[in-house]
Amino acid sequence: MKKSVNTAVVGMAWGDEGKGKVTDEASENAEYVVRAEGGSNAGHTIKVGDTKFVGHLIPSGVVAGAKCLLGRGVRIELDQFFAELDDLTKLGIKPQVWIDDGAFLIFQWHKVLELWSELAKGSRRAYTTMRGMCSTAAAIGLRVNPKISMLLRSAELEKWLVDFYKVFEPVFTSSELLNNPSFQTMFGAVLTPEQALENLLSFSSRIYPYLIDVRGLMDILVGLESLSAGQYFNNQSISSLGT
Repeated sequence: MKKSVNTAVVGMAWGDEGKGKVTDEASENAEYVVRAEGGSNAGHTIKVGDTKFVGHLIPSGVVAGAKCLLGRGVRIELDQFFAELDDLTKLGIKPQVWIDDGAFLIFQWHKVLELWSELAKGSRRAYTTMRGMCSTAAAIGLRVNPKISMLLRSAELEKWLVDFYKVFEPVFTSSELLNNPSFQTMFGAVLTPEQALENLLSFSSRIYPYLIDVRGLMDILVGLESLSAGQYFNNQSISSLGT
């Protein structure tokens, strides 16, 4: 594939169009690979010689050595993100990956809500991947879904989690859901707000180096700002996060 200024890969269906394969090919000549939307519900397997990487969040271009950006529209499942980083490290790949500080989090509650929705629809269920994508969109729409930068502001994160739980408490305490065999197999119990807070904050110190303002960097990369990318990274600080 010939080198160009910008190449966009857009899926026009419901997934499985082969975006990862196309992105992998295009990334051979790319300095940056930017994912604008989605989450860990899908996946891609990349093979380069004897190296095999199975990813769900991090763009496939990471294997080719491209710098990878996860934009504000990407929903971040923290344990999945770090599992992929660890897999890349084991393969001898030093990933260059950054996440927009305004990206939204996915955690256990979203998956519980997705199971509840699927069970409620019965024969009309969508047979989703059960990774919480649809319920994250719902929580974002209801303005109760925490952003990843809140991991650096525990008091604010706690307030958002309390609100999130209150909004969906009728679901989280439903005996019909809690006694369902699928729920018992997948979750066992719904995390309390305190447990959810503790779980999320356990990632706070490790996630910090990966958080930037991706939108600001994109303005530089497409020529809307006069700074260089190097100057941009040098100027990043804790005070710039969470807008």
